Amino acid sequence: MTNPLGCIFIRPLVVAYTDLMTGRTLHLVTNQAIHIPYLDHHLLCPMQCHVNDMTVDKALKFLAPKLTDQMHALTLAAHENPSQTISLPCMIR
Repeated sequence: MTNPLGCIFIRPLVVAYTDLMTGRTLHLVTNQAIHIPYLDHHLLCPMQCHVNDMTVDKALKFLAPKLTDQMHALTLAAHENPSQTISLPCMIR
């Protein structure tokens, strides 16, 4: 079967995220992720995150009047205790 998008594929994806502060590793499972083999990083669709109850805060930290853990981060309910939230800060390398 010919792929009309060239070398871009839609696949299920699991990304391991290690919190540099705690050392805890979390796995983000995404259905229908776009896989581009020549990229060395991952693209995460904010709309797909919102549909799956994940908050995406794209605010730039230097523009914030008061910094919080949820700024420029992904925030989701903890799997083991949905009343608690987990924040995954977005970082630039």
